[in-house]
Amino acid sequence: MIRNFCFSTAALLLALLASCNKDDVITDGGAKPVITLDNPEGIYPVKVGKSVTIAPTVGNAEGAVYAWILDDEPAGSGPTFTFEAREAGVYFLIFRVETPNGKAEEELRIEVNRLQPPVISFPVGDDKVMEVEIGRETTIAPTIANGDGATFVWTLDGETVGTDATYTFTPDKLDDYELTLNAENEDGKAEPETITVRVVERFTVSAVFPAPSLRFGQEGARNVSLHRTLYLRPVLEHFHNPTFEWTVKDRPEKGDKEVFAFTPDAKGEYTVVVKVTDDDGQTATATVAVTCCDDEMSHKRTGGTNPFPDKVYEYTPAPGQFINEGGFKDITSAEEAAKYAQGLLEQNTQGKNYYVSLGAWGGYIVVGFDHSIESKGGDDFSIAGNQFAQSSEPGIVWVMQDTNGNGLPDDEWYELKGSEYGKPETLTSYAMTYYRPKSDNTGIQWKDNRGNAGTVERNSSHRQGYYPQWIDMENYKLYGTRLAANTTRHPITGDYYNNPYDWGYADNAGSDQAAGEVSDGDQRKNYFRISNAVNADGSAANLKYIDFIKVQTGISQNSGPLGEVSTEVLAFEDENL
Repeated sequence: MIRNFCFSTAALLLALLASCNKDDVITDGGAKPVITLDNPEGIYPVKVGKSVTIAPTVGNAEGAVYAWILDDEPAGSGPTFTFEAREAGVYFLIFRVETPNGKAEEELRIEVNRLQPPVISFPVGDDKVMEVEIGRETTIAPTIANGDGATFVWTLDGETVGTDATYTFTPDKLDDYELTLNAENEDGKAEPETITVRVVERFTVSAVFPAPSLRFGQEGARNVSLHRTLYLRPVLEHFHNPTFEWTVKDRPEKGDKEVFAFTPDAKGEYTVVVKVTDDDGQTATATVAVTCCDDEMSHKRTGGTNPFPDKVYEYTPAPGQFINEGGFKDITSAEEAAKYAQGLLEQNTQGKNYYVSLGAWGGYIVVGFDHSIESKGGDDFSIAGNQFAQSSEPGIVWVMQDTNGNGLPDDEWYELKGSEYGKPETLTSYAMTYYRPKSDNTGIQWKDNRGNAGTVERNSSHRQGYYPQWIDMENYKLYGTRLAANTTRHPITGDYYNNPYDWGYADNAGSDQAAGEVSDGDQRKNYFRISNAVNADGSAANLKYIDFIKVQTGISQNSGPLGEVSTEVLAFEDENL
């Protein structure tokens, strides 16, 4: 920040005395010097190993004496100053001019940045393998930090094949290829990045029953209460027109649909297997171990009176512009992240407005209470966001019972249907994988289970890394339901508007938000009914109570200077107390 310098009272008195003669007649001694910087902001960026010359213009400079003071030490005595950048850091420089008629000075800031050669990141897993289909044109587009003005060289099995930032490849034979990208800018060369491009007849199909969350439960495991029906639906990838065969304990079942309704007849363990076959004969198999627990009312919690959550069990955001900011910038573990998020929510019950951002699509937070929230047919609980006119970032709400009674959110999630539920443009059994970049100075690449890819773009207002720093995996996959983007632009101004959906979502200016006026950005409730919980096939779940609530960003959308659409939550409350 540029500091203002002022003269002391004594200095002003001396100046006044100097302007008067012995007969108290004021004389004009001439104008004082005036400094005009060659950079109006007074900030001079330079890179390590380079130099920057500062050349202000000085008006009324007759008889001037110049002084440059760097970090409180004399550094120069001429009208210009050249700074040699040897170490990264911020340096403060004062330029002072004195003439017989007075003096002037300005403070400047020199920002010495480290050299920033390009940094290359491919959207691949730990095996560094990217599959492409034979005969199909595929554009390979890594993210490249510091790529502006860079030059590029692509080599395929050692032969140069391209000089652009992307490479388009149309393979004509099944094989593994070694693809390498080199990049260079004025700051230096990138570390070359090499991946294996595997050409396949078609993408490998897969089917999975994902874990309830990144922290709780296990892949391929489900719990259900005695006398309740569990609706099983695998998450598929790269299928076109699949058919399904279900077996329970090795016995074929009649169900041949994507969703299988399973009602155990007694407590115990059951093995359910689904074989998924595509129209070209490709198959994938997924197995789920189902545990039938005590009846639904066995683990209902009573006695608690706190209307607000007593614990944040998990805070797993997707990458985004508000991730790793504020108190989260020093977080290094999932436990610490959840604890800090809980602290913010607790302060908000006292009138504060500290939001917890869930990042881009799929990011979520899971909370629990000191009691079960009953389903009474009305508005059972509320979630406060910071939505306002033309700024809604809808979050899908899920609820869970503590079916196995262990006090953890490792059971079955039920989506609360909203206004967009069941529409063709709403994608269910959706999954997106985010990839850690090699540099914080770049966007975050993603791929989904529908064959799409994209980037969570960086925003110039938020310069930190967007990939949650406490997630130690090089990539992570989130599952859920994806709503269609609902962002529009003004035809004249070009302003972005993140519009609301009708009802049923957190951080959304819909018909179910609290009445009255609030200041933009302050917390505002949306109300929710447990009776809107649905099974995987869309039928009513008919839950008598819930123990856990999850909110998940529902939209994948970059909104220009506004950044990614990211649901924010500020509070949860049991409205039945």
